[in-house]
Amino acid sequence: MKIAHLRTMNNISRLQAWVTYHNAASQNPSLGVLPPDSLVLRAYIEVVDGFDSDGTDNIQCGYDADQDFIFANVDAASAGFTEPTLGAAGGYNATAREIEAYYTFSGSSPTQGSAFVVVEFMRIPPKP
Repeated sequence: MKIAHLRTMNNISRLQAWVTYHNAASQNPSLGVLPPDSLVLRAYIEVVDGFDSDGTDNIQCGYDADQDFIFANVDAASAGFTEPTLGAAGGYNATAREIEAYYTFSGSSPTQGSAFVVVEFMRIPPKP
């Protein structure tokens, strides 16, 4: 009987950044570069302090041309942990992309809010 080759899952990498209310740069931080030939596994958001604009408060994650590439709008008005459904990035990613988190709000500018965003991926061999 042939035994399948097993590999440990110690090659999972993460991109991560804090999103805060302070200014445009902290509302739209870079998480880093998602390398080519990678497999996007999951994303997490921990809203530590809910954002408080007088309208909707959302966080999405992607890159400038596709801001919801990793995940679409997640409510950031209340504290809590979320594992959002992956967008187009779920699975194989062939192209290197700088990944950013995008906090969006309607109404007044927020006076509080912080969230930690994590994207997990693993490198895989290039397609033959």
